[in-house]
Amino acid sequence: MRGRGPNAFANPQAVFNAFRIDYPGESGTRNPLRGDGYFGIDAGLSKVFQPVERVKLRLRWDVFNVTNSIRFDVNSIGNRLDSPNNFGIYTQTLSNPRVMQVALRVEF
Repeated sequence: MRGRGPNAFANPQAVFNAFRIDYPGESGTRNPLRGDGYFGIDAGLSKVFQPVERVKLRLRWDVFNVTNSIRFDVNSIGNRLDSPNNFGIYTQTLSNPRVMQVALRVEF
């Protein structure tokens, strides 16, 4: 029971076997699968230089998603019992890769 892509479960076969198709007249369970939590770190550094008395140079460096962590889209997880090869596999991400920006500001 292997598909392509990251799987939400360490043992997808055991999790798949824990589910069954509801019989007619049963209400079934609602939302039995939950996604991972959110993790994100952003950081920034700033330094002000004053080369002359009336001019300031402000240098700034910002980093978004410092650890380059991936957050998978819970709505894209394969959760259909008629498709066991894709059960538990994420197909989309919500997070962006690490982004850095540098800014230089002149104040006078």
